[in-house]
Amino acid sequence: MEYLEASACQQAEEFAVRNEAALESCGRLDTGEHGFKVTVKTTGQESSQAKASAEAVVEPLCRFDPPEPPPDPPEDTSGPTPTGPDDSGEEPDDEAPVVGLVCGGKPWVIDPDSPSLPGAADLFRVRLSD
Repeated sequence: MEYLEASACQQAEEFAVRNEAALESCGRLDTGEHGFKVTVKTTGQESSQAKASAEAVVEPLCRFDPPEPPPDPPEDTSGPTPTGPDDSGEEPDDEAPVVGLVCGGKPWVIDPDSPSLPGAADLFRVRLSD
């Protein structure tokens, strides 16, 4: 998984401001997990300021299982040899449904003519780790 650190930290800063706080630090986790650590400080009076840190881990809920390759056709030596990219003489179908995405144990089949894409909540879970 690849995350844009600048974008994630900008969102954290905007969230802190909405909660009357200022972002002090933000960066990727150094634990090897995918996620971020953020530290904020309240923007109230100096005598009543508080500081808090939190770590959030982003976990994928989906996996991609590539489709099984088709079985090799039996050898037929009696006729002409087919030609073409898949040896059938036909071009591959570029408009075939996308298969292989499995989220929460349920397969997603994405029809190119009427795509129904999973949302972020279907693809990932975010949990606080600290």
